Amino acid sequence: MLGSALTSWTPILDGHEAALAWEAIESLACALENPGAFGGAEHALGDGLPGPALFFAYLAMATGDERARRRSVELIHRAIDRIASDMRDITLMGGFTGVAWTVEHLQGRVSEPSEEDLNEQVDEVILDALARAPAGAWPSGHELMYGVTGLGVYALERLPRASAREILDRVVARLDGLAERNEEGLTWSSRSSRLPENLRKSFADVYYSLGVAHGPPGVIGFLGMVHAAGIENDRTRSLILDASRWLLARRIPHARGSRFASFHPRPDETPARSSWCYGNPGIPVCLFIAAHALGDEDLRAAAHELALETVRRPHEESGVLDPGLCHGAAGLGHLLNRAYQATGDDRFREGARFWINYAIGMRRPGEGLAGFLALLSNPGDPEPVYKSDPGFLPGASGIGLALLASVSHVEPAWDRVLLASLPPRAD
Repeated sequence: MLGSALTSWTPILDGHEAALAWEAIESLACALENPGAFGGAEHALGDGLPGPALFFAYLAMATGDERARRRSVELIHRAIDRIASDMRDITLMGGFTGVAWTVEHLQGRVSEPSEEDLNEQVDEVILDALARAPAGAWPSGHELMYGVTGLGVYALERLPRASAREILDRVVARLDGLAERNEEGLTWSSRSSRLPENLRKSFADVYYSLGVAHGPPGVIGFLGMVHAAGIENDRTRSLILDASRWLLARRIPHARGSRFASFHPRPDETPARSSWCYGNPGIPVCLFIAAHALGDEDLRAAAHELALETVRRPHEESGVLDPGLCHGAAGLGHLLNRAYQATGDDRFREGARFWINYAIGMRRPGEGLAGFLALLSNPGDPEPVYKSDPGFLPGASGIGLALLASVSHVEPAWDRVLLASLPPRAD
């Protein structure tokens, strides 16, 4: 099973660099202790209360800080209270499933495992939704953040419960039914109506996202984790191999730094920025997970080479404009850290150190949360703006989690929800 061997996690920063990272972590903890930091933050895992709950949980595990542990428990209870009266949004990053994933993940980490199954009702709601939706369809499609793959990521956290296995069986079957097959393999399309207005005009009714957050790379990483868990092995192997073949055929010849565009088809094939959500290194990390699960050395070699493209890309060409986890410097550093811990390739370690230090260097004293600002898009605004944000994907708590992973011995298992948990090398 993926990650079942005895593993070790090695800090990549030491000396002065580690001291700067710890100072930033402590400043973030102080900022996130302030109730005013949350503004209108709600229950969503992507940008609400679960992110800071995860940050304080991992801070407590790294330092033994009892206050951080209590803060984590308090925040996740607040998130649970917010969704108790409204379970209409089923998605991983925007709805109750993300809160349920966080509750499951933190069981035994910051609180004793409960004798009561806190997520039993969530499983029932998800199973009912999967049973009622027409075959070969799902309202929000295949994707990780807001689609059916996100429900599967929640179920992976619930294993070995029978209800989790049933959810995974149904999610894999749904992905199989949603897949589009051609001579290049198989893939999953998205409706262009869900794109921002400025991008919608570039596509017909459907398009293909080439990022982990919304496209086939995330599905490949998820199927790799399902395969590693010993579930639907024949079907997941076939889906992974055919989807990887389609995805690798989308590589831009002779591109430097990122071999994939953000979307397909695009007339200019401009390489995507370096990030988790699109481009490198998010794509190769998902391919690494699938290759590890299948024991496929060719796929592993392709993933390794694609990940190295991230290290080689000059930072001024990366498209990184903020320090966040989703599409910023901390996320880039964390994924390269994952690649280093899994492979032992020191080129990934050096790349990870550069980007973590770069994220710390983006602090603006007196602004945001502990000096960190998120680059966010607002409805109706033509350009994104820098704002204070406590959240997991864009904001302070995600940055804090990446920094903790660079200086502590605690494996950052929280990144399972991003399909980024490559198993570290065994001792």
